Amino acid sequence: MSRSLAGIAIAALAIAFVPSVGIAGDTFRVLYNFKGESDGAIPYAGVVRDKAGNLYGTTQEGGCGGCGPGYGVVFKLTPHGSEKLLHVFTGGSDGAYPLGDLLLDSSTGDLYGTTYEAGNLKCAGPLTGCGTIFKISSGGKFTTLYRFSGGADGSSPSDRLVRDEQGNFYGTARYGAAQRGTVFKFTTDGKLQTLHSFVKGEGGCPIARLRWDWAGNLYGTAPGDCFGDPSILFRLAPDGTFTKLLGGGDGASPYGGVAKDTDNNLYGTGGGGDPVCGCGLIFRLTPNGTETVLHAFAEGGVPLGTLLRARGGAYYGTTEREHTSGSIFRITRGGRFETIHYFDQGKDGGNPTSSLIEDENGNLYGTGNNGGTYGYGTVFTLKE
Repeated sequence: MSRSLAGIAIAALAIAFVPSVGIAGDTFRVLYNFKGESDGAIPYAGVVRDKAGNLYGTTQEGGCGGCGPGYGVVFKLTPHGSEKLLHVFTGGSDGAYPLGDLLLDSSTGDLYGTTYEAGNLKCAGPLTGCGTIFKISSGGKFTTLYRFSGGADGSSPSDRLVRDEQGNFYGTARYGAAQRGTVFKFTTDGKLQTLHSFVKGEGGCPIARLRWDWAGNLYGTAPGDCFGDPSILFRLAPDGTFTKLLGGGDGASPYGGVAKDTDNNLYGTGGGGDPVCGCGLIFRLTPNGTETVLHAFAEGGVPLGTLLRARGGAYYGTTEREHTSGSIFRITRGGRFETIHYFDQGKDGGNPTSSLIEDENGNLYGTGNNGGTYGYGTVFTLKE
């Protein structure tokens, strides 16, 4: 994973509406163009949507307003395309560089997220500080809930938290005491418990969100790229039993999490499964352990986000680099694949690294990591 630290220029806010690129039949719109320092820049994460149609998300940089690249923001985007900054990260005790999607509590409107760095500035993390867990209200009241220490609790959480019925949160930290990462639980009383520390042979360096099942098992991926270990897909049972379900073969570097269907099959992506082009792939894993590669990308396509299981039963995702600037795709359970939008890195943005969401009308929403009017990324919607 890398962050672009390009210099960011201030420009005027604009909302652009652009047609689909290269694919007939879709309706693609850019809802917002990030202009740089003052309003945020380079959204690595996707967005969440409330009942009123407002979108919430983060950018990994920006917000500084003339003092450099900045440490990222939390933003709100109204259905009319107006942006409001809910929080500007300072790189201090509040954290820096949010990379994961936000988690929305629909009953209270509160948002929960993580930052990759800062927080506990005494922490000897990969850069400065080891990351945080935070809470922010829809009105912008910000609270740091936890600051990682870089010890047994891990450091550098990178994706969205998941929550159980009791209100406890679960997530992954990219690094840990052995520098291979952790799976953690953050309780309602503000305590963090390490559920699993990755060791050699278990992949390690997890950056994707976890997935629940009804039995209380957690499923996740570990690309293992920090030490060159084989990538794995794993299950962590409620009693702490860690099981490697898949690893060492197809689907190297799974940077996204997994989705699940009604038959308990798991669907995921690999970011570098092709030994020739370094492209990615989409796979299915049955409950009995049978893996099927459903699609292999060409043209440099690398899927980084977690697949979205849409209301119609198909799965949607994004790639970066494919066809120059990335794509949005759909794939069925049976493996029928179709690209539904190619990005041109111009007005419609480019190289999406996030997962998609869907509203009640079947509209998809996501972010472009770069491109757009000012080159600092976009928020977009697409209706087939």
